[in-house]
Amino acid sequence: MDTKNNIQQEQLEEAFFQKFTVAPATIKKEETDYSFTEDLKTENRKIKDLLNFKMTNQFQMLQVMTHTNNHHNNRIKANEYLDYNRYSDILPYKHSVVKINGNNPIEQYINANYINSPFKDKAYIATQGPLPNTIFSFWRMIWEHQSNLIIMLCKECEQNKPKCDRYWPNQAQVLQEGDFQIHLQSQQKNHQQNIVERVFLLKYKNEQRQVTQVHWEGWPDHGVPESKDYGVLEHLVQKVVNQVESSKIPVVHCSAGVGRTGTLLALSNIYMILKYHQIKKTPVDQIELNVLDIVRRLREQRVIMVQMDNQLNLVYEITKTFIRKLFKL
Repeated sequence: MDTKNNIQQEQLEEAFFQKFTVAPATIKKEETDYSFTEDLKTENRKIKDLLNFKMTNQFQMLQVMTHTNNHHNNRIKANEYLDYNRYSDILPYKHSVVKINGNNPIEQYINANYINSPFKDKAYIATQGPLPNTIFSFWRMIWEHQSNLIIMLCKECEQNKPKCDRYWPNQAQVLQEGDFQIHLQSQQKNHQQNIVERVFLLKYKNEQRQVTQVHWEGWPDHGVPESKDYGVLEHLVQKVVNQVESSKIPVVHCSAGVGRTGTLLALSNIYMILKYHQIKKTPVDQIELNVLDIVRRLREQRVIMVQMDNQLNLVYEITKTFIRKLFKL
C-alpha cells in the first residue's frame, strides 16, 4: 500500500509541473534564433543562486522568442473589433481569448485572456481597463466567471491621458449597465499605501453578489513601484493567490492589461511554485526555478505580458524577497 501511495504521489508531483503549460503559437524555424532557445533551456536556477543573480540580456531573449510572425498572426484582428480595444496593438490571442455570452461575435468579444497558474488552467483573467462601450461586457465577464476580486493597477488618468474609464458608481449612485446594477457598498482608502478598496453589490435580475475591487494607484505606467512599495505588491500577490487557491478567478487589469498586469501574474505564479516547495519541504538546494520561462509562458497567453525590461527586473527582485521569506535565507 505504501509503495502504491508513493507512486501515486510521484505521479501527482510530475503532473503538477506538466500542467503548468500552455500551447504556444507555432514558431517557424526561420523566425527564431535557436541560441536563445538553448539559453532558455539552461535558465533553470537553483533558488539560492537567484539571490545573487544579475539580469543580463534576459529581456532581449524574451522579445525574440515572443515577437514572431506566428505570434502576430494568432491575435484577434484589430479591424474586427476596432472600437472595443483600448490600444490597437494590444489584441488578445485567439486560443486564450475570453468569450462572454452574446448573440453575435461582437457581443461575445472582450479584450481579455485566460491565464494559467501552475496548478490550474484559466486561473486568472487579464484584461484591459474598460472603455465606455465595454463596461457592460466587463461586468458580464465578472458575473459569468463568478469573480469576486478585481485588481486594478492604474489610475483613471496618467500623464494627462485616459488609462481606464470609471466602471463603478459613486457611493450615492447606482450604475446601470444593461441588466446589471452596480452599487458601491463601501470604500476605504489607505493613504500611506495609495490603495483604495471598494466593495460592490452586483445585481443581475433576481440575483446579487459581492465583488471587491482593490485599486492600487502607486504603480507608474511603463514603470515599476518604488522599493518602499514592494510590500504592497507582495500583498496584492497574496490576495490573488488566495483567490486561486479558493477556486475563484480573479480579474486583473491595468490600462492595456499587459505590463503591470503581467508582472503581478508572473509573481503570483512564482509565489505558488515556491510555496508548493515550501509545503513539500523540498530541500532548498534541489529547487530550480526558471523565471524567464514563466514569463514566456504568460506571453504565450496574452501579448507582451511584462512589457518592459525594468518590469522583468522587478520580477527577479520580488522573487528574491519571496525566497528569503519562504525559506528563511
